[in-house]
Amino acid sequence: MGDYTAFRGKVIIKEEYKELVELINSGDWEEAVDTYSFLKEYYDIKRSTLIPFSKEDIQEMCNEEGELYLQANPLDWEVDRTYFTNLIGLEWTFITCIKNYADKNHNNKTPIQSFIDVVISEVVIEIIKIQEYYPEDGTPVEYKFENVVAKTNKKAFFSRIFTRKSKKNADKIKVKKIPRK
Repeated sequence: MGDYTAFRGKVIIKEEYKELVELINSGDWEEAVDTYSFLKEYYDIKRSTLIPFSKEDIQEMCNEEGELYLQANPLDWEVDRTYFTNLIGLEWTFITCIKNYADKNHNNKTPIQSFIDVVISEVVIEIIKIQEYYPEDGTPVEYKFENVVAKTNKKAFFSRIFTRKSKKNADKIKVKKIPRK
């Protein structure tokens, strides 16, 4: 069955990508790729279109109390509706829970890595919060993005300079710098 990774975020998008985010939120990836060609690289990664869960998926996956079923659930993510996939004004919230395995046919890129490299780096002007939870880590990891770097190399985890901060170990901050190409 494999391990799942929960991933969520709250960001401010560029005005010109509002239509794109609405397509993504509705799960209409084919039209999104046809209209926004930069998404092709992301779309080709296995399981990429599962980020984020569409609004329809969320409705289907919520129980009667409004709790979202996540295969990997840290803390209160199942009930924190402020991160359920939505677009209010230019504030985009998204959530998913996927098997974040590397796609051997696409330079071993994972869906989450590719989402950040391709989608977030293009459509977002401000990152409020992006978090990832992998059960083996035991606690959610929050990413603090400091500078945008154009592209990632094959072994890079993200195409940015970032701070990886675990809430459990807030005093232990890891910084990984990835050179510009």
